[in-house]
Amino acid sequence: MKTKIRLSLITLLFCNAAIFGSYANTPGNTDENTSIESIFKTGINSDKDTRTVIKAILSVIGLKANFEIKQANVPNATAIIQKDKRYILYNPSFISSINNSVHTNWAAISILAHEIGHHLNGHTLVRGGSNHRVELECDEFSGFILKKWVHL
Repeated sequence: MKTKIRLSLITLLFCNAAIFGSYANTPGNTDENTSIESIFKTGINSDKDTRTVIKAILSVIGLKANFEIKQANVPNATAIIQKDKRYILYNPSFISSINNSVHTNWAAISILAHEIGHHLNGHTLVRGGSNHRVELECDEFSGFILKKWVHL
């Protein structure tokens, strides 16, 4: 079921990539958004690119990161708390492969927004791991972020 939801989200991203791509050409974009435009074209290829994407996601909702982002040996991406510190851990190979498999760089941006959603919704504060409701809340947050980008 989780895979089916993820595939639906990725399909939605793929179908709407042309619409979302117009964000980078919106008048009044800052130099940071120019970096985002570059990431849309080339993908997330470095830790710096990932940090730029995270900053751009948070700017949509007007918040600053209360977590650190780190490359890690994880299967894909995850939001966790270790020793009272919040992290988003991601596997750069997974990020690259997901973008290559769906032929859009929006998939990785959506995944990072999803992980931010775990922290913002307080999911990392409770034990018990993921469940269907929790994952849907984060998918909804990711969709909210991408929709906001259309209007910038």
